Amino acid sequence: MVVFQYLKYLKNQEKYGVWNKRDPDMEKSYRGTDGQIGFTYVWDSQNENVGKGEQEIVRINEYDNIEHELRFQRPWESTNRAWFDIVGNQDSTTVTWSIQGSVPYPLNFFNLFTDLDGMIGKDLVEGLENLKIELTKKEFSGSD
Repeated sequence: MVVFQYLKYLKNQEKYGVWNKRDPDMEKSYRGTDGQIGFTYVWDSQNENVGKGEQEIVRINEYDNIEHELRFQRPWESTNRAWFDIVGNQDSTTVTWSIQGSVPYPLNFFNLFTDLDGMIGKDLVEGLENLKIELTKKEFSGSD
């Protein structure tokens, strides 16, 4: 399945994830072999909407889902789980992108005044829309 193979490579997220577009000049580094468990993408941005952290591939269930651990260092420290669920075949595929975690004390006080789910959810939806555009380009161009 083309979609699963594309999502398995974390570096591809640079093409569809909204955070890379918010700061294209952020510092990036990588550890391990992309597309395999243990591969880690590290970023450092002065943009407060991007921050500093790392994302590691922790589980790959072929043609079903891919799970990452997100370790944020700035604007606050937290560890979260993120995953893609992929359902479908060559003709039709549905991707769900989810993030689960919590904001540490005392920053969780701000949850009373902000809609973090709405803010992050909007970013994930935009990222999935960008993913669809990227995969459509690949389908017609045959590149990468």
